[in-house]
Amino acid sequence: MEFSGTDRHEREARIAMVLVSLPLPPLPVLACRGEDAADGVCSSHDLHAVMMATDMQRAAQGAVTPEQHQNRRLRKCALINKLCDDVRELLATADLDDGRTCDRCYGLVCDGLRAYWAEYAHACEDVRVRELDTVIKGDVVYGHMLAYVRAHLGAEPGAADAQSYRALFKFFVRGAFLGE
Repeated sequence: MEFSGTDRHEREARIAMVLVSLPLPPLPVLACRGEDAADGVCSSHDLHAVMMATDMQRAAQGAVTPEQHQNRRLRKCALINKLCDDVRELLATADLDDGRTCDRCYGLVCDGLRAYWAEYAHACEDVRVRELDTVIKGDVVYGHMLAYVRAHLGAEPGAADAQSYRALFKFFVRGAFLGE
């Protein structure tokens, strides 16, 4: 992503556009919060947005050569392609409505996020993602997932698809990887 300006609104718009376009939905990530560094959970999209903003700032300041930037972009594209191939391969032989298959899809998406984040300058190597069923309706991560699904798929989930984070994740997988 090329970025040379310093306009915060433009930067935030670009970041939102990229987050919505990637097949990496908001995931519940463990994070340290506050002065006492207590464990907490935040949306992976919040952390990802900070990583992207930092990356954009580094590029604007010349801390990254165009060649380095392009090579990182190509590695990220390869990782996204691998994620999509892995999920589609799994779903070609398994039923998403089976709880184990849904959990395996979730695991692939979590692994894809970790690999993608490792390409940033701060190389997050210890990304801890909470289990699928730890997110409850009303959580920040649930709200981010609902907004992401609407934007990424361009579809409104039905009541059954929005009853839980797991149901939203399955709705996302069906739309993003199966084209349903």
